[in-house]
Amino acid sequence: MPWKDVTVLKERNSLVLSMLEAQASVVDLAAAAGVSRKTAYKWLARYKAGGQAALTDASRARHKQPHQVAPEVRQMLIDTRRKHPTWGPKKLLPDVRKRHPKVALPSRSTVSVILSDVGLVKPVKPRRTKPTRAVTFQGQPTGPNHTWTVDFKGQFRVGDGTLCYPLTIADRWSRYIFSIDALTSTRGQPVHERLEELFKRFGLPDRIRSDNGTPFAGNGLSRLSCLAVWWISLDILPDLIDPGCPGQNGRHERMHRVLKAETARPPAQNLAKQQQRFGRFTPEYNDDRVHEGIGLVVPASLYTKSLRLYQPATKTDDAACYPRHFELRTVKPSGEIKWRNTMVYLSQTLSGRTVGLLETDDGVWTIKYRHVAVGLLDVRGPQTKVRGVLSGPQAQQDQPSDG
Repeated sequence: MPWKDVTVLKERNSLVLSMLEAQASVVDLAAAAGVSRKTAYKWLARYKAGGQAALTDASRARHKQPHQVAPEVRQMLIDTRRKHPTWGPKKLLPDVRKRHPKVALPSRSTVSVILSDVGLVKPVKPRRTKPTRAVTFQGQPTGPNHTWTVDFKGQFRVGDGTLCYPLTIADRWSRYIFSIDALTSTRGQPVHERLEELFKRFGLPDRIRSDNGTPFAGNGLSRLSCLAVWWISLDILPDLIDPGCPGQNGRHERMHRVLKAETARPPAQNLAKQQQRFGRFTPEYNDDRVHEGIGLVVPASLYTKSLRLYQPATKTDDAACYPRHFELRTVKPSGEIKWRNTMVYLSQTLSGRTVGLLETDDGVWTIKYRHVAVGLLDVRGPQTKVRGVLSGPQAQQDQPSDG
């Protein structure tokens, strides 16, 4: 014989029917069911009022919610989210609070529930990530203009088929975006011209961090490019990340992810319209969008112009940068210098520039261009050799001193 399927609802229904048929006293029926007489009468009253359906458990929620979000506040949050589809509660709340300082706003978790209820938040499946080695750079940014970051966001085609290469330049400490330009290639000259405009407007940074792509790095001595040599001539340190390690420029890459979501999905019809999108995105990112990494404030509230004003440097200024005990050589158009009756190749990116050499070990000379060590000249063997050194901050820590 199979076991009887007994549920609470069936027990309540059986008790009420027994009471209606008066099979026994209410006291006995309640005792047999294991409940009090008061409870038995409660279920009887519910049955008479609503039938068997009334015997199910009712909601235990309050009839009145004193802290319930007002409809107008709820709609305000929904409208802000629709205007900024990539903003979460951490960014929505400060924005709404700034525009409506007297309105009582809910907590972040409540905002998440509100957005989820109307389908504006999609559940994200957690991804398993591999632990990565922490990378510590010398000279972490301590204020605005300590380090600027520059990169080309991945190219994409706009509506008419033209390839767009977005050039992005930002301040690493404050997250302030200086410019986003829809270029047609990664050639160095447009990048040079754009940076020169920004130097005139905002002053000079202490260093510029970039990846190893064109035109920021080359394939020759110490990965020097024409752009990097120009930076050094302005007393700006080229700060190259390690090849294949975009996380070392993670703040810039994170900005790229937001840029792509808000301006390139889908792309604009042509480059001019794509540039208009970039133009709208930049002030919104700087003036409206708060950032958790800088204490939930906007970048514009932290950034100030550099005290180092832009002064174009000439190749004739190079010689004055070296102490007297340095040996100076001018790099020929072929990229070579003359050393002890021998022509030694350095890099054509240094063509016309004056480099300084200082013997830092027996038979080993450090080659500097202005304040940056760019190579080592080794004359200990039968052949004179030149090898590069990293031009990033890790290398600067390992450079031999000038004595």
